[in-house]
Amino acid sequence: MDRVRPIATFLAAPFAPDVLRPGARFAFLGIPQGVAYVGDREPSHAVGAPDAVRAAALVHAGDVSNYDFDVGGPLFPDGVGGCLVDCGDVRGDSRDVPGSMARATRTIEALAAAGSIPLVVGGDHAITPQVVRGLPGEEPLDVLHVDAHLDFLDERDGVRDGYSSPVRRLRDLSWVRRVVQVGLRDVGSARAEQVAAARAPATPSSRRPRYTSAVWPMSSGASSPVRACTSRSMSTGWIPVALPARCGRRPAGCGSGRRPGWWASSRDDAVL
Repeated sequence: MDRVRPIATFLAAPFAPDVLRPGARFAFLGIPQGVAYVGDREPSHAVGAPDAVRAAALVHAGDVSNYDFDVGGPLFPDGVGGCLVDCGDVRGDSRDVPGSMARATRTIEALAAAGSIPLVVGGDHAITPQVVRGLPGEEPLDVLHVDAHLDFLDERDGVRDGYSSPVRRLRDLSWVRRVVQVGLRDVGSARAEQVAAARAPATPSSRRPRYTSAVWPMSSGASSPVRACTSRSMSTGWIPVALPARCGRRPAGCGSGRRPGWWASSRDDAVL
């Protein structure tokens, strides 16, 4: 079996060992994996994120029908409560990272084929391209990336699929039409030439006649590109979400001492 059953499921949802479970509109999935660079701690803090999210959500398991004033209605609208399942965690092996990532992509492919919307929690940021590779490629896909960092290195220490390169790898996928990056701040690993490359249009193809990108630093404000990207994604009816965890203790792109309000409105990275 490619997946591990969690001790407690997300919001006490039924565990679905079969990803093709009928009626499963939303499928929570943990991918507690990452790609380490030379000198990284292994395993990273990020591998515990799926179970941490499950544990934090468990307190609300009995409240999903209650009115939430932040969202202007019940946490789960009518008809949603019975459509959520927890598919457990994709089994990982630090000795076989490519194999682990391939299992993750196969699981996303199976969920998408069944008509489920995957709600994915990593693992470090290397999981993002693995998730998107498993989504249907027949229609163009727009990506909203909320982070402090550009994540556009082509490679680091010879590693091309690490947590410094997910947006670069998304650009390689022919069905990714647009990437909007929001919340960039402070100093990261990006150089000026990588910022220029991230903003430049990609080579057109038959599946992607036009590729565009937008890089919005935190200082410029984020509401307009977020609204534009989410509105377009919602019009397609396909809104998968991937939340990579952080390798370190500091939130990435979701808050800082200078702008504490950002953390309240944008909890982590999302792929829409």
